[in-house]
Amino acid sequence: MQPKTRAYLNGVVQHYLNSDARMAGVLGQLQNDAPWILAIHIYCKRIRVHGWDWFNQQWTPSDACITANQNTQSYTEFTRCIAGVTSQFERQPGMSSYTLQVNPRRTLSTQIVLWNRNQYTRPRGNALLRRVERALRRREYPDPPTETSAALFEAWFVALDDPEVTNAAPGLTDHGIMQAADFVIHRRTGATVAGTDTAAASIDLWEGRNASYPVSFAAALNTAVRAFNRSEPEARFSSQHLQSPYEPWHYEYLRAVIDHTMGACRDEVQASAETTE
Repeated sequence: MQPKTRAYLNGVVQHYLNSDARMAGVLGQLQNDAPWILAIHIYCKRIRVHGWDWFNQQWTPSDACITANQNTQSYTEFTRCIAGVTSQFERQPGMSSYTLQVNPRRTLSTQIVLWNRNQYTRPRGNALLRRVERALRRREYPDPPTETSAALFEAWFVALDDPEVTNAAPGLTDHGIMQAADFVIHRRTGATVAGTDTAAASIDLWEGRNASYPVSFAAALNTAVRAFNRSEPEARFSSQHLQSPYEPWHYEYLRAVIDHTMGACRDEVQASAETTE
């Protein structure tokens, strides 16, 4: 990355992202320029659309804070709901040989690894970087940045379209605060059958287009989720899986877990939001 480009992007981090210590900690662990610039852009876009209050509630708390609160009533309620969906799933036609598991809560360190390894992060980050460097050739962006040119660049950068990747930017996934469940299909003997790979072959397997598994796990899971929701005083999960990106295993957990299980972590989140020097 050209020094001029980094100077302008650092200006965005310092001004638009308030040199937020949480994001700074993540950005320092991203490998190469593409994951770095893409994460900055997505952080800016989420704050622009949802605001800082949403960002602070969404940010993944530390593992220590989660562990300290994992025996609370709301945490056990989440596990009860997973068990309820699993029971409904096993009752579906053709599913007697299968069961469900849910991927564990996604720690911040795991999110960073997934972001660095994501197959879309580098090509889309590199495309964004090329677009930024072309823009910075214009006369209104001198080197080094002025206060006026930095503000002009920031407005342009934040308004850019949001490139889609199959992982949330580190710190912002629903899986970090248990507001979503990724269901995985297992044989009752323990072997994994259908996981959370977004490749076409995996989607075909979920949708019943695999000759070895000519059943729709996606349809059975959706039926199970809906049946469980009907058995409860109020719906516990979204009635449909994640559509964009298309993930037939991903369901939003509608209970506001962060308001209860993660409530004790809010002071920690607020403290970690203090700006770096």
